[in-house]
This record gives sequence, C-alpha cells and structure tokens, in this order.
Amino acid sequence: MYRNFGIMRPASALVSEAYTMSSKVVVLDIDDVLTITREKVYEAMRAASGKDIHWQHWSEYDLRPRFEMTHEDIMDVFNSHDIINQVDPEPDAAPFINLCRDAGYRVVALTARGWHPDADLHTWAYFERYQLKVDELHICTPVECKSDYIRQLGNVHLYVDDHLRHIMNVREKTDNVRHLVLMDRPWNQTEEPIERVFQLSECQRFL
Repeated sequence: MYRNFGIMRPASALVSEAYTMSSKVVVLDIDDVLTITREKVYEAMRAASGKDIHWQHWSEYDLRPRFEMTHEDIMDVFNSHDIINQVDPEPDAAPFINLCRDAGYRVVALTARGWHPDADLHTWAYFERYQLKVDELHICTPVECKSDYIRQLGNVHLYVDDHLRHIMNVREKTDNVRHLVLMDRPWNQTEEPIERVFQLSECQRFL
C-alpha cells in the first residue's frame, strides 16, 4: 500500500499505470452501491436497539432519529458487528468494474468510511477478497465532502452514489461530472429530477 496526494492504491496498482493515468474516470460509492450494506446494518441495528425496522422502511439516510441513538453509538455498533468486512458485494459489482476498466476507464471508489480507524486496510482487503478491481480508493473523513475530492479528479464520466446529499452537493458544487446517477433506495426518494438506477449494471448505458 502506498499513498499519493490522499489517493490510496494497492501495491499491485503500480503495474496498472495505463489505468492510473487514464483521463476517463468512473467514481463509485461503496456501501449500497458496490456492497449490500443495508442488510448487515439492519441486522446490527435491530440487535443493538431492539427495534425491528427493516431497511425497506428507512425513509431517510440518517439512522439517529429512527433508532434514538447518537452518531457515536451507531458507529460503535457498526464496528462491533464488523460491518465493513461482513457485507456481501452486489452481484453486478465486479462485472461492472471489469466492464469499466475494459473500456479504458479508471475506477475510483469514493466512500465516507472515515469513521473506521483502519477503513483503508479493511476495504482494500475486501476488494481483493471479492476481486473488485478498483484502481483507486479515497476515504473521506467525517468532515470532508465527496464533492471536494471529485473536483480534483478532472473529467469524471460517471459518479454513482446512494446518498442524495452527496449527489446534490456534487451537482451544485462541481462542473466536471458528465453523468450523476443515484442508486435508488428507500432513503433517497425525492422530487428532484435525478437520474436513477436500481442496480449497477444499468449504468452500462452511460459508458
């Protein structure tokens, strides 16, 4: 592992210079875009709070009011249940990443997992375990906006996230993203005219 201007790459990326130097970029969120995080979070929150509220009934992203817990308490639940290692990948995650790379895109995973002290190491190990051939990983701190990082990437062809606020921030604060796509989830419903998909493979039409 090495670091370069806040961008993290596995050592194996050193042999993939064609990808790391590519001007064509696809940016993908991790949780509930590349991974089925919602199922493990539901199980963990049910066990910790005693409240059986299925993720299909989560009408907002913020879990604090629903489970009457602080942010710190929720992060403790995530860590104690080892969420970032226990989640399953979405079935179409690896095929879509491979499709992007075969088309010459550099694939960047952008996540707000900064709440975990070793998120970089665990996430890279997870990518290797499930053959998710991401070229770069950037983990935002709890106070960092994804739009701040995306502005640094130059021309971004596609950005996919399940968090409405991140999509809106990128739309309002950047001008370098061609396709903004929201992964349709119960917690991101809005009247805003935003491109939506129900699974990652649907994003093939944007490539």
